[in-house]
Amino acid sequence: KREEKIKRGDQRKVFVTARKPFTTNETDVIDGLEYRLYIKEGTTEVNVIDWQNVNRTFNNNYFIIDTSWMIPNIYYIDVKLTSNLEVKTYSDTMKFKIVNPLLLVLFGLQQDHQAIHSSILYLPL
Repeated sequence: KREEKIKRGDQRKVFVTARKPFTTNETDVIDGLEYRLYIKEGTTEVNVIDWQNVNRTFNNNYFIIDTSWMIPNIYYIDVKLTSNLEVKTYSDTMKFKIVNPLLLVLFGLQQDHQAIHSSILYLPL
C-alpha cells in the first residue's frame, strides 16, 4: 500500500505488475525491471538500496524488502524498465514509513504478525 506504516523488522514482498499497452487490465510478466530504495533529505535523494533486479517467476515480478536494518524514516521506491534499448524510470512509485514496533503498540496499530506481507505496484508499459 502507498504511504503504509511498516513495523521495523517486517518483510514485504512487493509485486510489480506491468500493464500491456492499450489495455486497461491485461498484465504481463517482463524482464528488465529494476528497483531502488531511497530517502529524501531536503531536495536530495539518498540511495539506501541502489538499483537491483526485480525477481521474475512464471506468473509475476516481485522483490522483497527486509526492514530489520532500516531506521525509522520515510522511504521511496523507483522502478526502472529497460526494453529494446529504451529506459523508462517510474519515480516515487511507492512511499512507506518505517516505525518502531513500540510506537505501533502504543497507538493500537499493531497488525497480525505474518512472515511476509505483500504490496503491489502497477506500471503502465
